[in-house]
Amino acid sequence: MLPMSNANHGIDMIQLKRKVSVDSYAIPNISRFPFFLRPGYLFLSIWIIILFLYSFGISYSFYPYWTTLLFLCIFCLSVFFSGYLTIYILSKIKCRGDATVNVLHVKEGSVGKVDLLLFVLSAIVVIYNYYKFGLPPIVDVLGFESSNYHEYGKFRGVLTPILSSIFLISSFENKVYKNIFFKSYSLLVLICYINRGPLLMMVFQWFALMVILKPQCLKMSFRYCVAFLVFVTFAMQVLGEIRSGTDVFLNYLQIKDSYHEWNIGILWIMSYVTQPVSNFLWISTSYNFDGWSCYSFYRILPAFMQPNVNGLEYLQGNSNIIDNVHFYLMYIFADYWWAGVILYNYVLGILAGIIEYSLIVFNNPLVYVIFLSAIALIFFVDYVLYFPTIFQFGICYLSGLFIFKKNDTYFLPCPI
Repeated sequence: MLPMSNANHGIDMIQLKRKVSVDSYAIPNISRFPFFLRPGYLFLSIWIIILFLYSFGISYSFYPYWTTLLFLCIFCLSVFFSGYLTIYILSKIKCRGDATVNVLHVKEGSVGKVDLLLFVLSAIVVIYNYYKFGLPPIVDVLGFESSNYHEYGKFRGVLTPILSSIFLISSFENKVYKNIFFKSYSLLVLICYINRGPLLMMVFQWFALMVILKPQCLKMSFRYCVAFLVFVTFAMQVLGEIRSGTDVFLNYLQIKDSYHEWNIGILWIMSYVTQPVSNFLWISTSYNFDGWSCYSFYRILPAFMQPNVNGLEYLQGNSNIIDNVHFYLMYIFADYWWAGVILYNYVLGILAGIIEYSLIVFNNPLVYVIFLSAIALIFFVDYVLYFPTIFQFGICYLSGLFIFKKNDTYFLPCPI
């Protein structure tokens, strides 16, 4: 391999992959990433998916005016990309002549040490919760006595980011048995705790990381994710019928009669994506704003430091608002009304631009995929101003300092 100053301008990605060692990963210039690995395009894609699934109108509880959702979409996208383009203009990063590829080196033996430490910390929490609260919530689905998954356990805000970090970091482990063990452990605990959001975030983070590190395995990674989604769809159908029965599910989500014959797993996924934005639309059109507050920022604190303030009393009694998730804008809107929505979308755009146009993906791709996963789940709830996300960010940043060596940079022909 030649250093950057003497690099072969005709080398391609396949040739470069053959030159790097087992403990090295060639990360291409971000302009070569698939659209779903670039924060701006991902934000746009999530909004398109929301609009598409909402157009089916599967629930009687949905906010009836689809044009209001369309206006909200255009409004948020416009403000977001204003911030995004601000960073693009300031960075002045354009493709001129050649793009670069950074080779990320992993320190030998470092991955296993970090994963082992995180495994011990998480196991302490799991054992403590078992001792204090008994069997995990998954056994309740199977007919055994256990606490509700909302109430079970302590230190979940610490446990879930540790498990997600173990799952991610083990991807750099060359020993297959360690890779499988740490991934299986993380996956099993999250399933036993019925942590839906963190589970989806973890799988998305892994998928994004694999595409960044091994772009030649994009098709294989995509197949794994499709298989996982099929499994989730089937599992939601089976578990839903075991836990409460189809009729209870359909009645709780107020599913329209014309969709009662659809697969329960598919309906669950569709409602998972669309019900939060419907909740937010009902809230935004009926909420009486009476002054600024800072409830949305309590969520960046660990649970034991958060004030015992609900802040959502106005949601009680509205039969159209289902479940307890209300889109990524709800807390900001409740605190600062539409001024908060404008500012927050603009700040998210700036963050997306900084994350994309900085070198952070080359120095620590773990941090990059965590931010991507928070953007990917904006349809559900705000995972940016959220303690577990911030805590995982810190874990992976510090772990990266221990795991990764200084990078090498090489030239590749710029894409047309």
